[in-house]
Amino acid sequence: MPYGYNNNGDWMARGLIAFLLVLLILGLISWIFSGMLHRHGHDHGTHHWGSNPWYQDSSPRNTSGTDAAQILDQRFARGEIEAEEYQTRRKLLRDDS
Repeated sequence: MPYGYNNNGDWMARGLIAFLLVLLILGLISWIFSGMLHRHGHDHGTHHWGSNPWYQDSSPRNTSGTDAAQILDQRFARGEIEAEEYQTRRKLLRDDS
């Protein structure tokens, strides 16, 4: 009986395989979209919803000493570096400019 319901359980195995395949595909889709949504800004606790995770900004950046000085000032203000290290690095930046 090739078309009946009594095919030695083949229909049950096929149904289980199909169900597991659907779960696998849905899991992959969920994992991909989750990674895309949380890729940028995840380390800093901010989320850029709607931004393109595949786009990388290649615009030229201002890498002058003033930017470095501002970053150094911010790090000191947040308490990431001690006063002695701040003064040493600030002096180095002034000498390089």
